[in-house]
Amino acid sequence: MPSPRWTAEDERNYVADRTVLKKLEARGEEPSAWLADEYAELSERRKQAKRRRPKGEGGVYQRADGMWCVSLELPSTDGKRRRKVICRKDKGAAVAELEKLKAEQEAKPEPQTRAPAWRGSSRRVGR
Repeated sequence: MPSPRWTAEDERNYVADRTVLKKLEARGEEPSAWLADEYAELSERRKQAKRRRPKGEGGVYQRADGMWCVSLELPSTDGKRRRKVICRKDKGAAVAELEKLKAEQEAKPEPQTRAPAWRGSSRRVGR
């Protein structure tokens, strides 16, 4: 589920409500039910809109030239980190490519990695 859009107006309302609530609290007064409900709703929407992507879900960002890029870390066969980066003109197309890439990666089997060279050896290395 996509997170709700958080606008500059929402941020202004959130800050104004928070300021009023702090002033009321300092005077020892209770806020109205409407103000408390609006602040609670804005707080929840702000948390959802500002949420980070979980690890392994890939990244979405916009370059200075306006292109939208998505990146996903790929499984490694040699111990080095590998990333695939795809750029598109609009965000929707880039996110669609990211979803397609994740589906492809889940369908592929995990790559076989080599065992370290020192395994099974009694010889000390590096001294």
